[in-house]
Amino acid sequence: MKIAMMNDKMLQLDDCSIIFKNFSGKAGMYNKEGDKNFCIKVDEELISQLENCKNKDGKGWNVKLYTPKPDDKFKDKDLTPFHYLKVKIGNGNIPVQIEIDGVTSVCQDITSLDGLHIDHADVDLSAYDGIVNGAPFRAAYLKGMKVYATRSSRFDTIGMTPSTPVSNNATAPVTPQEALGDDYENLDNVEIV
Repeated sequence: MKIAMMNDKMLQLDDCSIIFKNFSGKAGMYNKEGDKNFCIKVDEELISQLENCKNKDGKGWNVKLYTPKPDDKFKDKDLTPFHYLKVKIGNGNIPVQIEIDGVTSVCQDITSLDGLHIDHADVDLSAYDGIVNGAPFRAAYLKGMKVYATRSSRFDTIGMTPSTPVSNNATAPVTPQEALGDDYENLDNVEIV
């Protein structure tokens, strides 16, 4: 991961590892229903840079430490602790620009990213600074994302495709029954050219 640009309100990160995906906002042990988010694994050498880019209240980007527990879901996995940055996804009022393998889409519904195998991503974040019960905070919100997917097959789909404009004189698709008419029932009479 590398920092492409950083100031007090915006952060651009390239070559990020995306972890703990919940683009659909599904309720779970660590998430209430409707809260869409994901996390970015933060390299050790970048932690202090992120924490030291502070707002007027003295809060930097909220980097946290995760310590995996040796339970069943982590069998055969690395149990080394690591740092991460939680990224929230807005409530749908502000569309997010997503590019997946060169296809750009402005999306309000990005739930299909939960099922996508993301190799890495370039991410643009904006800071939301506030004060709750007298304590200042900074939350990272997704502005845009360029996703590089890992595909198991060249036929994998991701559920988000660019829209294709239809001309006014385009005709609707024709079913085989409509194309062949009476000959559909008796295919022996159809000449294949």
